[in-house]
Parts: sequence; structure tokens; C-alpha cells
Amino acid sequence: MSHAYGTAEEVPDLLVAMASDDEEVRDKAFSRFYSVVHHQGDVYARTIAAVPFLVELAEAERSAARAQLVRVLASISEACLDHSGVYYTVGGELFDFGDAAATMAGHALLFERFATHPDPQVRLAAIPAVAHFPTKPARTAALLQDWLGAEVGVLQRLAVVNAPVALALRRPDTAEMVMAWLEGLAANTGVDVTIRLAALSGRARCTPDDVPAGLVASAVDLIRAVGQSPAPTEQWANQPKPKKQPAPAAGVPPFVTAAFEQIEHSNTVFAPTTGLLRELHQALGDRITDRALLLSEQLRSPDAGTRLDGIRMAGDMMTKWRGDHSALILLIADRLRGPAQVAAEAATVLGTCHRLAEPAREALAERVAHKDCDEHDGPQLWAADEPRLRRAHQEAVLTLARLGDARALPSLLVALDEDVDAWRAIPAATHLPQCARQFAPRLRTRLAALDVAKAPKHHDKGARALLSALTTFGDPDTLPLALTLLDAAMKHEHWGIATEAAKALGTFGTPTTPAVPMLRQLVSCPDWTARTAALVALWQIGGNEQEALEMVGAHLVGPAVFHDDGVGTVLGELGPAAADLTPHLRKLLADNYEWKRVHAAESLWLIAGEPEAQTVIEVLLQTWTQNQMTGSFVVTVLDRMGPAAAPALPQLRAEIRKRRRGGRFDTIDTDEDLVAMCQKLIDLLE
Repeated sequence: MSHAYGTAEEVPDLLVAMASDDEEVRDKAFSRFYSVVHHQGDVYARTIAAVPFLVELAEAERSAARAQLVRVLASISEACLDHSGVYYTVGGELFDFGDAAATMAGHALLFERFATHPDPQVRLAAIPAVAHFPTKPARTAALLQDWLGAEVGVLQRLAVVNAPVALALRRPDTAEMVMAWLEGLAANTGVDVTIRLAALSGRARCTPDDVPAGLVASAVDLIRAVGQSPAPTEQWANQPKPKKQPAPAAGVPPFVTAAFEQIEHSNTVFAPTTGLLRELHQALGDRITDRALLLSEQLRSPDAGTRLDGIRMAGDMMTKWRGDHSALILLIADRLRGPAQVAAEAATVLGTCHRLAEPAREALAERVAHKDCDEHDGPQLWAADEPRLRRAHQEAVLTLARLGDARALPSLLVALDEDVDAWRAIPAATHLPQCARQFAPRLRTRLAALDVAKAPKHHDKGARALLSALTTFGDPDTLPLALTLLDAAMKHEHWGIATEAAKALGTFGTPTTPAVPMLRQLVSCPDWTARTAALVALWQIGGNEQEALEMVGAHLVGPAVFHDDGVGTVLGELGPAAADLTPHLRKLLADNYEWKRVHAAESLWLIAGEPEAQTVIEVLLQTWTQNQMTGSFVVTVLDRMGPAAAPALPQLRAEIRKRRRGGRFDTIDTDEDLVAMCQKLIDLLE
């Protein structure tokens, strides 16, 4: 057999290591098993081949990793649900999920036994899997309900409530019984409020399109009650002892380290009700008013954990769903005045809200000016030693900067002058062009000190961020530095930096600039983004029509990815002079890659105009339907087309009726721009 990364010869040794008495050895073995045998939660022939051994290890009289083993088995069991037919593995082998499901169904009683095991972690791992392959679903539902009275652990009791819901969703013949039980449980004032809230959440999940009247109001009351007497963390979190984190490997950019820290942070749960509330929000879907009622109660909760997780849930809703979220923004802004951990979470979420965070401006400024002690006052908190205090301040500064507020400037200067998390401050500077006089010399100094040979070739945020900021400021003194960087980047084949340098030169250059020979050389480099940037820059600084036509022509017929509207702009300015290129553009209209199609459609319109309107509209609207991410670009092209875009009216109206956000990257700003442009076009075309 093979696994995700090669031969599966190592699997027997992994199984042996999973039974080791050494915790570190076990943890490494489980991590490797998930990576190569149960890769990304999928099931393959190799995964099922390991099941008998996992079962034997889990059932051993003395098993140091029983909970982990049951968790793996439960994950494999879950992955086998709702699959049928043949599945092709990485190695091309045929794999029948029906056989895999039958194997896991044969171990159904194992999960029942472990669901009442003395070890609470084993129970927690096993309980959900009891509902996977029940031979008698009604008996299983009744069994789970009976366990609730005997179970003492908070998370285990929640799992007992949740398992019948999962069963009802997969087996409709149990739904009526499960829903009746949930309704009775939710109404039983003698039951713990957390369990009653879980029952309400489960009831909503059973029929998300028909949530019972009054359910949300009851949930609000229960959230309030949970906040008054939250379960102590030690009763539900069962968090392992913190392990010392290894220092980042040499050469790892700080933003990469921060990204992994953020992933770990975002997976932390602060309240036992968080999972069930997320499921309730998911069941409510686009019922924004109801969800806002729940979130408002979460954000006002006296329980810090409920508030923390509520802030995140509010951010999730606002970034995914359209609506008037100003009341939630103000509630989150109030949390900025709380402890550092809560304030940091609030500032982070407000940062993702972009322009919607405007009502929080003054609260953010107040947090930025926060004085903690004589040692760290105001801007100096950017470099505070205490991680939570530092994060709270930095996130508030960055969010304030995104709003274009110069009160973020002093802290950003601390970052640059003291070289503390400067990589976070540089992109923020682009939002404060009014502060260019303070930023520009500092950024130029950093740019001049950069060693291109040592810059990471993938996801570099050093030179590229600096060049982007200085270009935004229109700083003319950047020109010689951009020339030097372009030369170095080409020598070291650092196409990311070369791309940004070319863009800067296109902005600052003149027809006599010495950049022209280098840009002409860059046009033939192997990287399409760098080629495109060089082509556009040459047009910007030279404007040589014949040269531009030749370069764009080579770009269109070569292996380039037509994915940059800069080339479209060049073609648009060339206009009818580029008519000979239209056959190449029409060919691109049929390309499999949607971004090639929309950019080709834009260029065809800019060159040929009205005669190509019907073709351009058809391509744009079809592509927008296939890939919602293209919406922002499509609407920009439709705006250029003016009255000729009239056939797009039905799709424009449909877009503004949607509740879920769209646009490029699914961010709030791009979605708000998309809606505004759609409305502008509708007003124009009607």
C-alpha cells in the first residue's frame, strides 16, 4: 500500500508508537498518522487496513492513549458516513466506501461500550460515534437519552444531547422522537441551563427551515442564565498542560509565525456553550435579526468566555452576511474598554469589518491612548512585554489606521523606530497618506537596507509592502531605490520583488528613465506577474504604441495567464489600434479559467466596443454565475460599458437581493463596493 506521501511501510511502526508509554512518542505518531494515513480526514484503503489494529490498541487492558485512539476511530467512522460508490485514492486505486462503512458499522458496539467508560475523555470521543451506524436507530436514540442523567461532565453531557440530533438528521425515522425529547428537555426547568440551551440548538438544527416560534427568545433567556452562573473552566475545558513552544526556525518570516499563532488562537474555545451556539447560528442562516438578538446577549454576558466567543461569532456573521450591523459594532466597541484579552478580540474583529467599523472609531482611539502603567503608556504599548496587552493595542491601532485615522500614527512610528513588529505597521501605513511625510523617510531607509538575496521568494512581505506603501504615497525619492531593487531582483530571479519594483517604476518613471532596458528584459522573464507588471510599466513610462502592441500580442499568444487588468488597461488605451489582437482575445473567451475569460472580455470591449457588446455581456454574466469571486471585476466592466450593459439588469437586481456577501475575496469592503456599484448601474440602466 501507499499513503499520502509515499509507501505505507511506516504504518506498522506508527501503530506501535501510538501505544508507547512516552507521551511525546505517542503524540508524534498520532500526528503522523493523521497526516499520511487519515490524510485531511479522508479514508483510504490504508486507513481501513489500520482499523483492526487501532481497535485492538483501544481495547487493550492498559492503554495510555485510549482517548486518542477512540477519537481516531470515531473520525474514520464519521468520514465513512454518507459516501457511496467508488472513490479514487491518490495512488489511483479503486476504493469502495460501502465496504469501509460496513467495516465501521461492525464496530458500532465498541463506541457504545466506550461511551460509558470511566475516563471522561474516552466518553467524550466515543459518544458522537454512537450515532454513526446504529443497527436499531430508535434504540440508540433512547440509549443516548438515558445516558444524560448518568453523565456528569459538561462537554460529555453536551455530546449526549448533540448525538441524537446527528442521528435524526441522518435517519428521519428517528426525527420525531428526537425532536419531542429535545423540546421536553429545553422546557424542563429542573435541567441545567447549558443542557437546555443545547436542546434548543439541536431542535433548530433538526428543522432549520422551520424553526419553532419563540425558540430564539427562549435561547436569549438561557444565554442570560448561563452568563449568571457559568461552568468553571476546570469542569469542562480539560486543557492539557501547556507545552513549551519551540522557537521558530531560522529564516522563518515573522508573519508566518504569527499566522500559525493566530490559527492556534482561533481554535481556542472560551466557553462550553460555544459549539452549540455556533450550530444554532448556522441553523438560523440568513435570519440576521434573530442572530443579532443572540449575539447581543452573548456580547453583554457577564461571563468573559461567552463574550470572547460571542465577539468572534459576531465577526463571522458580519463578514458573511449583509445587513445593518451597526448595533453589533457598537456592542463590540464597548468590549474595547474591557480586559486586554477581550479588547484584543474586539479590535481584531473590528479590523475585519473594515469600513463598517466606523461607529467604533472613538472607542478604538480611546483604546490606543490607553495608559497601562508608567513603563508602557499610549504608543509604547505597541511594544509591551505582556502578550495580551500588546495584542490589544496593536489590533486597535491597525483597525484605527484602516479607518484612515491619524491617531494611529504614534504607535506605528514606535513599530518602525524600535523595529517591533514593523511588518504589521508597514501595510497599515498605506491607509494614512496624510502621514506620508512621517512615514516615507523611515520606509525608504528600510527599503535601502533590504538584501534581496536573503528575502524569501514566496510570500515576501518586506520589499513588496514597502514599495507598495511608498508608491501609494507617491514618494518620488523611491525611484532610485526601485531601480536598484529591480536590478537585484532580476539577478536573483526574485520575481515577486521585481513585480513590485516594476509597478513602482511605472508610477514614478519618465520616458528617459534607465529602467526601460531592465523592464524590456523583464517582459521575457518566466514569471507571468512580473512580465505583466513590466509590460504595463513600459507603457506608463514610454507610451510607445508599436512596442506595446508587439508586447501585448506576445503576451496573448504565449503561455501567460491573462489575469491582470493592467494589460486590459493598456489595451483600452490603445483602443482600435489593437484591433488585430481581437482574434486572440476571442480565443481566450473560451478558456477554462474564468479569470482569463473576464479579462479577455474586458479587453475586447475596450478595443472593439459596441459590436462586441453581446458577446462580452454573455461571457461576463456566465463567468460571474460560475465564480462569485469575479463579481467585483465583472461589475466594474459593466460600469465601463454604460447603457450597453442593460442585458445585465436581472443579474444585477438578483445580486443586491442576496443576503450572503460576495465579491472578490468575500471581504466586507469588496462586498459593500459590489452592492453599491450594482445599485449605481441599476439606477443608470432602468
